[in-house]
Amino acid sequence: AVGLEQVQVQFQPILDAYINKEISSDELYTKVEWEKRWSWSYENYLPIFESCRELNIPLIALNVDTEDLKLVESGGFPNLPREQLQKYISDPEGFAKFATNPYYKTYVDYVISPSYDFHRDMGIIGDMSFISFFSGRILWDEAMANNAYKWNKKNEDGLMIGLVGAG
Repeated sequence: AVGLEQVQVQFQPILDAYINKEISSDELYTKVEWEKRWSWSYENYLPIFESCRELNIPLIALNVDTEDLKLVESGGFPNLPREQLQKYISDPEGFAKFATNPYYKTYVDYVISPSYDFHRDMGIIGDMSFISFFSGRILWDEAMANNAYKWNKKNEDGLMIGLVGAG
């Protein structure tokens, strides 16, 4: 499978329909709301999508839904209803414990902080505070990891390649 940071979990049925040749590439673009939900060019990813379709390789939506991300970015994790949070974080205790690891600060300093600066400098996040970005970012990362884990757990003999950003 190819796991996609570019597509939100709510659109998994659309990815399935695309791989099953029930919709076209143009319909995929429209139905996953690419223009609204992802800032990078669809055409850059299209050859991968087409190859997966031709070879019947599943495309797996990894990312958190924008609507839920905005709730966390505007009010932290308490702002996201529990049932929505469970959609992205299957092990809340492990998730919380991870942040107490002394190496986590290094990760924040070397990965999340530069990513915040990059997104701010590109104008992608406007004047969002670091703590708001951080809250959304860790939800984003955990959602992708959790969704990849779920697929791999169901497909123990399978292999997933993640098509994700450098951060």
